[in-house]
Amino acid sequence: MSHDTRDDRATAAPQHGQLLQMRPDALGLEPVDALQRMDDLISRDDAREAVRALEPLELYHLIRSIGRADATELATLASPEQIQTFVDLDCWQRDRFDPARMARWFETLIDLDDEDLQRTMRELDPEIPALFFKGHLQAFQLDDEKQPPPELIALDLPWEQSLDGVYAIVYPEDETVGRLMRQLLKRLYEVDITLARTLLEATLWELTSPMEEAAYQVRRARLEEYGFVDTYEALALFSWLDPDRARARMREELLAADDDTRDARLHSPAPAGWALPAVFKQADPEESFFVQTLALFADLHADGQTRSDVRDVMYGVVLLTNKAMSALHVEPGDRDATRRTFGHVRGTLSVALAYLADRNLALAARLLDHVHLQELFQIGHSLTLKLSRQAEQLLQNPWLDPTLSLIDDAPYSLLDDDDRLVLTSLLKRRPEFGDPDLGYSTPFSSLHQVELTAARMSLLAFKVMAVYGLLGLSRDQIAAVVYDDATLPAVEA
Repeated sequence: MSHDTRDDRATAAPQHGQLLQMRPDALGLEPVDALQRMDDLISRDDAREAVRALEPLELYHLIRSIGRADATELATLASPEQIQTFVDLDCWQRDRFDPARMARWFETLIDLDDEDLQRTMRELDPEIPALFFKGHLQAFQLDDEKQPPPELIALDLPWEQSLDGVYAIVYPEDETVGRLMRQLLKRLYEVDITLARTLLEATLWELTSPMEEAAYQVRRARLEEYGFVDTYEALALFSWLDPDRARARMREELLAADDDTRDARLHSPAPAGWALPAVFKQADPEESFFVQTLALFADLHADGQTRSDVRDVMYGVVLLTNKAMSALHVEPGDRDATRRTFGHVRGTLSVALAYLADRNLALAARLLDHVHLQELFQIGHSLTLKLSRQAEQLLQNPWLDPTLSLIDDAPYSLLDDDDRLVLTSLLKRRPEFGDPDLGYSTPFSSLHQVELTAARMSLLAFKVMAVYGLLGLSRDQIAAVVYDDATLPAVEA
């Protein structure tokens, strides 16, 4: 166990520090075996109903964690609403629809039975199948079966006649995609010829940009329900909130809190049937302060002492993570980025709760019940921003070269490795903890890391004051000594 978590756990009551091992199901945070989860679902007598009862986000991450090819049977049980969510999360690059990504889902969905295929194609946003077809096919009106139109002749590409003889179709050269499009169009002609002709007409006449814009606006509205809000709105997460003032205010509010307000929930209730998506069920071997607080929160809720329950809190954490992803310009369907962002959010909440509660778990649990998660995140982030501003102020000292450099082409070459790591980590766009044990930086995950960094910054500031202020040395004076041939080791070392 690392030194930073030992410090934060020192004040935790032992019975709560072990709650994750004693009853992980109660918290719903334990990592899951995705293949076993799929097997459990599809082996049920009511497998279709069980799969469709899952929240779309949960099912999406389950399928992605298994792999689309291996989760075909699971995906074919999904409802059109769930499939629409898959498309929203995975088939866009910012505001541009990606037909190639959509093709990977159709490789799975082509196995739907006739009724489900027709219903799914009909219930998807109408622009989506049209954009998909337009991204992979070229269609031409075929007035004369023996004489293709001049524009098709000019292309000098092989073409095929549609099943009804109305259209000339140029399929993609890629054999895999071409085979998929032929199979999909053939099945649509069999189960819904009107829709097949509508999509070919859209391929022939519709413009991509208006369809894409209309689909994007509808998609954005849906994703906002999951926390993927507009970037500028999401950036409020990383805005400054004075930690000291917030702590004083929150403690006053807690003292004044009336127990009769317990029924007034702070956190939005998790939707019926909601479960924490698998991508968020990450092992936490260090037992972060946030998870320790959550364990005690679960106990207090069981005794009727909290307004919300763990599901509500974790639902809020998922929305908060998705909001942070929006601020960081992360694609909603990026599972690796989701894991990293959730780790960052969990760590930032740990920093905030440990700071606001002075590492007192009972007080932290009350704060979790009375303070909005976004406000907690802002406080945790602001504590690291405070360190970042101190680093910037240090570099603005009139004694210093802006990069603390002795060697012109080596920034921060006046510092040792640990000091350089601390400083450069704090000066990132999102300040991070420069861990000397690891030799690289990671997002802050505990109050001890904040305190350790503050101590290192104080020592660094003292070094600077001693060298440039007390001793009155200049960069040129130091360089004259270091570059002297008699000085060992050489400056490059």
